[in-house]
Amino acid sequence: MDGAFSAKRGKSGIGGIIRNSNGDWIVGFCNKSYAYNHLMTDLEALEHGHQLVHAQKLLPVEIETDVVEVLQCLDHAHPTYIPVVESFRSLLRKLENPPLRHSFREANKVADILSKQGAKLAGSNQTSVLQLCHDNSINNLKQIKTELLSRK
Repeated sequence: MDGAFSAKRGKSGIGGIIRNSNGDWIVGFCNKSYAYNHLMTDLEALEHGHQLVHAQKLLPVEIETDVVEVLQCLDHAHPTYIPVVESFRSLLRKLENPPLRHSFREANKVADILSKQGAKLAGSNQTSVLQLCHDNSINNLKQIKTELLSRK
């Protein structure tokens, strides 16, 4: 899961990809966000992605993020982030407390692209759920982008 935030443009978006243990695409998502900073956007992306995991019963799950501050915030939330952190912690309990790990940005390229695409979506608060990829190929991002642009 990833968030894209641009104070300069006044836009933010969330996106993520859920893969099986072989690294194959199960489902992806993106949506516009109304977060006011990068950390909040990343927290929203994690929460939203794991709501999708819960709704589609995609267990067991392991959680990876490329934002160290997100992991720190989950341990010691600043008062500003307590509502979203508590909501996410509650969701983690429903998901049987999956492991949370840091991943490197290079491993999160697809989620990054999806979050940036989410920031470009029109004012809708409807999440785009993408179940069209069936392999690990970056070439499929062109197909994703075409589908997302057609939803504008």
